[in-house]
Amino acid sequence: TTDARWRFSTEGEVTTPTVVDGIVFVGCKNEDVPEESEDSSRTTVYAIDAVSGEELWSATTQDIVASSPTVANGTVYIGSNDTYLYAFNAATGETGWSFETGGAVTGSPVVANQTVYITSHDGSVYAVEADTGDQLWSSDLPPDQRLEIAPAYSMSHHTVYATAHPS
Repeated sequence: TTDARWRFSTEGEVTTPTVVDGIVFVGCKNEDVPEESEDSSRTTVYAIDAVSGEELWSATTQDIVASSPTVANGTVYIGSNDTYLYAFNAATGETGWSFETGGAVTGSPVVANQTVYITSHDGSVYAVEADTGDQLWSSDLPPDQRLEIAPAYSMSHHTVYATAHPS
């Protein structure tokens, strides 16, 4: 058997981790903590040292984090049920910017060519400038369709793909 090197405890379920440059990035989606609670464990993004398991930093959003983080060029991009896409400095956890959509952002962001692509429960696919958080474009689905999972980007075709299902 193999023993765990370390364990990191949170107050809730965590998203799929992303590991970059010896740091484990993970979001917490503790649905057991009521929305009106002051407990930030409902909404936390963590950076954890991959060797020691020590917390390097944590940052909070305003609602459950169900999106797995994406890390590119020193920035952690993660969506939240509070309708925002967040950009955190990967080294410090400081918020660089946040971008508001009309619905929860539960799919993992995709980063390509300095653009962050996300889907939102508002039925739109968004392209956001990676450094500033400025919206480059959006594309809306018909009102009877819903987006919940991450988009995919084809470098060779310069095309964003997103799947939807009936609302």
